[in-house]
Amino acid sequence: MTIRIRNSSITKFMRCRRTWMLSYVRNLETNWDLRMTPQKFDTGTSVHRGLEALYLGESPEAAVRAYWAELQEVLSPEADHAKWIEEVVTLPLIIIEGYQEWREEEGADVGDTILGLEVKLDAIVGTWKGEDVELYGTIDRLIRNSDGHLIVDDFKTVVTIDTVPTLATNWQINNYGLLVRANYDEMPLQGRHTQLKRVKRTARAKKPFYNQIHTTFNEAKMHTHWVHLNAVVMDMLSVMERLGDGANHGLAYPNPTRDCSWDCSFKDVCPMMDNGGDWQFMLEDGFRQREEV
Repeated sequence: MTIRIRNSSITKFMRCRRTWMLSYVRNLETNWDLRMTPQKFDTGTSVHRGLEALYLGESPEAAVRAYWAELQEVLSPEADHAKWIEEVVTLPLIIIEGYQEWREEEGADVGDTILGLEVKLDAIVGTWKGEDVELYGTIDRLIRNSDGHLIVDDFKTVVTIDTVPTLATNWQINNYGLLVRANYDEMPLQGRHTQLKRVKRTARAKKPFYNQIHTTFNEAKMHTHWVHLNAVVMDMLSVMERLGDGANHGLAYPNPTRDCSWDCSFKDVCPMMDNGGDWQFMLEDGFRQREEV
């Protein structure tokens, strides 16, 4: 038997064990039929759809509007459609239009050959109690540059353009590096975040609106990250096993930050899990089992 672990579950475990438990052990997601207002990830998803169409030689606008059509099927009847259109159609199209202008001005894609978009990869990264542990994830864009080197490109719709060099220790991009190394039998040269600022680019908006930050891969870095990855995965599987054996949910403790208000679907349930509230009812009322992918 192979234990399959999603790349996003590892980063979620490190970010907050409680959110990880509810998302990946209980396998819950928001009941979309009850959604009223758009979230930041809705804009990000719409931008991703448009960018994928752009690089496929298709219409970004058609892709964005198709995503909006999908959303209309699952929104609450009381949802404010004007607000949704603003966040998942108007804003994404402005962002994508500006990105097209920026990449032409900067020559951001010159010499690049796209090997794949939304590239799904997996690889055995360790063992747990005699069973293989397989990591899997989806890379936004895999490129071979003009010098013949592999580049892992991950699109990020952000509130603030990041110029601080933290990408070298970013778990997601390093996991992608390991996956590419295992599947293509060659070391990718770089991982990079292509950042698109979540703003309408008005005269009052603060530049820059787009940026790329890079980290270089090599054998030493990939080996060190593999050691880090195995340490976290073993910890995660141990917690999962103990929860399955009936351990108190407090074993998956929360890690509250100011980001909880926008990056956690369980922010209203979380305090009830500690103060004796009926959090099980909250989960049953507002969430549903996620379909496996």
